[in-house]
Amino acid sequence: MDEHSEPLAYFTARKILQFPDDFGTGCLVQSESLPELVEPTKRLWLALQYEGMAEVEYKHDPRTDEYRLIEINTRPLGPASVRCCE
Repeated sequence: MDEHSEPLAYFTARKILQFPDDFGTGCLVQSESLPELVEPTKRLWLALQYEGMAEVEYKHDPRTDEYRLIEINTRPLGPASVRCCE
């Protein structure tokens, strides 16, 4: 995010497999176009006046067919995430 909370670049992806199963880091992640998440995420960054790198995670709620915000990570993934499936 630049100094005006505008994305310099972004991508969307879906977590296919994580380890440990119930709370772990994504071991298999598939790049996927999820345009329904881009605008709400841009509004969130702007409301927070955020600048820098951020990973915003959502979970799909099948009961309402909506995405729910889980967390915002402001750090890059490190070596621990690379080792998760070794």
